[in-house]
This record gives sequence, C-alpha cells and structure tokens, in this order.
Amino acid sequence: MESFLLFADDLAIYVAKKTIEESIKGCQTALGCLMDWCNVNGLEISFSKTKFIIFHKAHDHSIPAFNSIDVRGNKIERVNCFKYLGVHLDSNLDFNFHFQQILKKLNQVKGCLKHFRKFVTFPVYVTLFKTYFLSVIDYCSPVWRNICQSKVESINYLLHSKIRNFPGYERASEEKIFEETDLLSIRERLDLNSLMFTWKLLRFGTNILHVQGLFQIFDQNRSSISSTTIVVQPHNSSSFERSFRFSAVFLWNKLDRTVRKIDIPFAKFKEKLLVHFIKKREELFVVN
Repeated sequence: MESFLLFADDLAIYVAKKTIEESIKGCQTALGCLMDWCNVNGLEISFSKTKFIIFHKAHDHSIPAFNSIDVRGNKIERVNCFKYLGVHLDSNLDFNFHFQQILKKLNQVKGCLKHFRKFVTFPVYVTLFKTYFLSVIDYCSPVWRNICQSKVESINYLLHSKIRNFPGYERASEEKIFEETDLLSIRERLDLNSLMFTWKLLRFGTNILHVQGLFQIFDQNRSSISSTTIVVQPHNSSSFERSFRFSAVFLWNKLDRTVRKIDIPFAKFKEKLLVHFIKKREELFVVN
C-alpha cells in the first residue's frame, strides 16, 4: 500500500509492504514520481527538511539499520520521531515523547494561569483554564489516548493541583469543584473525545481513504441506525489493542444503547455522553 496525506504544504507519504526493503523501494519510487511532478510544475523538494521513519514494534530487532535512503542522489535522513500537525509520532507509536511535550506545555500554562488568579473572577478563570490548559490535553487525544495509566495519572495530578488554585475554591473539595465547573477527569476527557470523534465518523463518514471502512457496524435492527454496535476485528496483536480503532470500538460498545445513537444531533449526543460519565462517577462514589 502506498498513499499520502497533504495538509496545506505539509506532505506525508506512507508505504506499507511485506518487508522493510520493499517499503524502502516503494518510498523511493513515490519520491521519484514526486520529483518528476515538481520539475514539471517548477517546484523543488527541500530534501534537507525531508525525513523518513520506520514504524515497528518496540522489541523488533530485525529492522535493518537504514540511516538514510537515496532518491536520485539526494539523501533522506532517518529519524525515530517527527512532529506531524502538532503530534509527535515515534517509531513505536507509544507516544512517550509526545506525552513529555504535553507535560512541558501544561507546566508552562500552569505557571501563567497562576499569575492571573488574583486579577480575574471565577467564571473568567475557568474559561482561561479550559481554553489554555484543557485544550492542550484535548488536541488530537483520540490518536495518543492509549498511553499507559501511569502517564494519565501524571496529567491528572497536574489537573488536580491546578483546580485547587481556583479563586474562591482554595479549601473546597475536588468533588465540589468538578461538579460546579463541569470538569472531567483526564481519563474521562480522553474517553469523551474518542467517543465524539467516533460518532462523527459513524454519522458523517469521511473522504479520507485509509479511514473509510474503519468500523464495521452490526445492528440487529438493520432498518434503523438509531443504535449501533461496532464489530471488533479479529486480532492477535497488543499493538492493535493500543490503536484508536480498537479503543474506539471498545468504548463505543460499552455505552448504553440509549446513548449509542447516531441519528440525533451532535449536541444531543454530547449531552447524553456527559450525563453518562457523571452517572458512572456517582456510582463509583457510592461504591467507595
């Protein structure tokens, strides 16, 4: 498989073959065709800014040591991590480096918000918090959400330490602040974003070829799309279980059928989803 993603002037070519050697040849062929097109249209590829990466399992020692590839005399350097549209993709897709960048940004925002606390009202502070702090967590979270639980707890710790600084709520319990500000825990936010993205894919579809057909819907009542169940694809890989595809299917199928509806407006679905998370939290508090 050879394909590409283009966003403005940012182009990513991806190749998947049976062997690394075949993938490298496929990449060289694709770049050669791109060079021909650029020459015809008076454009030039900046090979100094062009990199390639090999995605593989963490403990796979059979990966050949390609430090660079040659495309018609131009060297392209191999990297183990690169930033694409704001997300750091590493060769094992465990998103460790991206997680470190998130922590770095959150700590920077935390310091800035601390200076504003004495000069703004509580509603304004909450708006600033959601805009500058939570937006860092929400950005592309369906892609990287399957980081290990200890990393989620690290972000959650920052969240909890920050909400204790809310003006007028210094001595309030975390439960009270969460309730009065409609805040979710980090894991709840990650689940919420994944489910909303899944709803949009199921409802509207997509024109992105490698995303089309991502989910196979099963419904006993085939004449209605009011409540859907997604088929879990057969697999025997832990890497697949860390993917967005698997986690989205798992989360979606766990929802109550009254929530799992794609024939309602998005705002209504989000409202049902928030009620679902709050209800789960209340049940947890009762159990504890």
